[in-house]
Amino acid sequence: MQVDRVPTPVRGRTVTMFGSPSRVPEGPLRLGMLTGAPIIPVFAARTGYRRYEIVAYPAIRVARHASPTDLDTAAQILADAMERFLAAHPTQWFHFRGDEDR
Repeated sequence: MQVDRVPTPVRGRTVTMFGSPSRVPEGPLRLGMLTGAPIIPVFAARTGYRRYEIVAYPAIRVARHASPTDLDTAAQILADAMERFLAAHPTQWFHFRGDEDR
């Protein structure tokens, strides 16, 4: 699942990335909460023609009866993983701006 954008009307959680407010979709967090499945942040950086570096970060677990604060914490952990990846691979992401950013 993509976690780098929250299109309208998808629900999102507010996080901080690179010192600014941002949002990640709530769906992966809710799915982890409802199923008990861990959320494993995995990102791919293109390193050449048909060559990629795959980076996986520690699993994020969301309790089955997570509170809104628990979901916010999990969302921030997810954003922190994405931020670490993007800091190491800044050319690998394009920030799409949608209606919600205007």
